[in-house]
Amino acid sequence: MKKLFLFISIFSTVALWSQLKFEKGYFIDNQEKRHEVLIKNFDWLKNPTTFKYKTEENAEEKTATVDDVKEFQVFGYNKLIRYTGKINVYKNNLDNLSYSPEPDFRDAKIFLYQLSTGKKNLYSYFSNEIQNFFYSDESGEIKILIYKIYNPEGNTSLLAINDKYKSQLNNIFSDNEAALKMVKSTEYIDSDLIKIFNKYNQVTSEQSNLSLNKVKTKIHLALKPGVNFSKFKFYSPSSPQSYDANLSSIDPKFSAEMEYILPFNKGKWSLLLEATYSSMNANSKSIDNDRDISIKYGYMEFPIGVRYSMFLNDKSKIFTNVKFPILTLKTQDGSLKYTSTTYYSDTYFTLDRMSSSFIFGLGYSYNNKYFVELNSSMKRSISDFIYFRNYFTYNSISIGYNIF
Repeated sequence: MKKLFLFISIFSTVALWSQLKFEKGYFIDNQEKRHEVLIKNFDWLKNPTTFKYKTEENAEEKTATVDDVKEFQVFGYNKLIRYTGKINVYKNNLDNLSYSPEPDFRDAKIFLYQLSTGKKNLYSYFSNEIQNFFYSDESGEIKILIYKIYNPEGNTSLLAINDKYKSQLNNIFSDNEAALKMVKSTEYIDSDLIKIFNKYNQVTSEQSNLSLNKVKTKIHLALKPGVNFSKFKFYSPSSPQSYDANLSSIDPKFSAEMEYILPFNKGKWSLLLEATYSSMNANSKSIDNDRDISIKYGYMEFPIGVRYSMFLNDKSKIFTNVKFPILTLKTQDGSLKYTSTTYYSDTYFTLDRMSSSFIFGLGYSYNNKYFVELNSSMKRSISDFIYFRNYFTYNSISIGYNIF
């Protein structure tokens, strides 16, 4: 298990950095000169202030900053536009809201993602819980859309919203009845604002998909039958070995997994929620006196975790997981039984709910439909005995199928 853990750790590190490729793009400098280059594509979650580029594949890697560049884009992704002006730095933290409805303005020079393009352009900025949206029209001036949640009159039990952005939208789209009808239901979120600006700009479905890719998430639900190779050790650190035992078994497991793919870094990161049922049924001999020992234990566990995927091509990927069970339930009366001998009568130990520990995994997926996965758990106890110690581990192999 230690070797598997080491391999997964090394693999994850290498995979993360090996996939950050230089891709075709361009940038426009302060002299309005356009440079066709290769840009290191992080598919940024937060708006970057710098980016790395090469003039050609074997050229030296260089760094450009927001001071040097007016606009840049990795082809196939949203372009980023330099903005110098006010941003609203309030954070949407309900435990620490401002008492004032007025925006908390700060001067900044930043790159904005352009989410919709046309007569009216939409931009976004996200960093450290700060979310701002901006717009521009034919004049080219970029202006902020105002939104803020606050505690009115300092009363922390009340919430109010400065939604000035809606009146701004009414003015922006005053010449378009279809867009005006959407203003009332438009929330201060990426997807809603993209839809109303795209409606006004009459963008093509291809352009619309590009802008929505910035906020698009996916959910997969998979069934994962498999096999557990379980081990259970029971021993006393301070008494004779009459109860010491090592048991192992091969048992079926049944799992269902929900995967939420995060909308950045090209969909390489995802969150996991899993429900798993398995059991351990094994027989063995005690170490020093050859007593028959049997264990029966059934359990359900509900791990949450993180997955990182490395794409080999359009249909294949390798992934690593780290998961932690937030809840483990015993599904039958678990027991450890020692049969009688000349010197000993039958002895039973009751097994309780299993403790939680990390589970590490490695897998291969084909066409986002079929996958095989290996998992290895760290040591976990099944009962807290006064005079005895125990630990349970398993390695498993599962075959998965994504229902959607």
